[in-house]
Amino acid sequence: MVKISGVAAISLSVLVCASSALADTETELLPRDIGRGVHISVPREWRSQHALVEMEERIRAADAGKPGIAGTVGDQVKTKAVLLAVGQFEDRTSSQIKVTSQQPPTITRAYIAGATDETLKALAPRMEDYLREYARHLGNTLISVTPMRVVTFGGQRALTSESVRTSKYGNLVQRQYIVATPTQTLLFTLVFQEAEAAMQRPLFQRVEQSVRVD
Repeated sequence: MVKISGVAAISLSVLVCASSALADTETELLPRDIGRGVHISVPREWRSQHALVEMEERIRAADAGKPGIAGTVGDQVKTKAVLLAVGQFEDRTSSQIKVTSQQPPTITRAYIAGATDETLKALAPRMEDYLREYARHLGNTLISVTPMRVVTFGGQRALTSESVRTSKYGNLVQRQYIVATPTQTLLFTLVFQEAEAAMQRPLFQRVEQSVRVD
């Protein structure tokens, strides 16, 4: 058995962190105007997943009119537009950035402006149901969801939470931001492999900081 000294272990840790930071800074972000007043910068080399996401939405829309959360989600798909869907690769288990717009808004600007701990607590079961239904459609299982909180995102007051779900290649972390304008509810979804979190979080932070909603 080879033993690694404390100094060597620390050096290795620093090297790994430095490599992750370097990989992040080397990723070039391309500014995009994706319509409906939304501006975002995404990795230049990432591929379009628009067809994949639209296929998923059509599958969910087939549940329209059914009882329960599946029917509610299916009904809302009819008024949803996919503004952006890009991924590191062309499959749903790779890192992904997705932006959708719901018209008319399902969560309003007034609701977000007046959000309190109590109202967010009341909203939590509904959001968890949506995430569980989304995971089910992908053949995944929802593992955990963080409490929803209010943040500033894209220059607007927003709601955010983070969840973890299974996939055939390991657990996926999914971070979501909800922003409302007078005419729409915008949902920003950022997904990455839990095992790659140390490298992916800095990159996604740069993407998040690039967002602007007019």
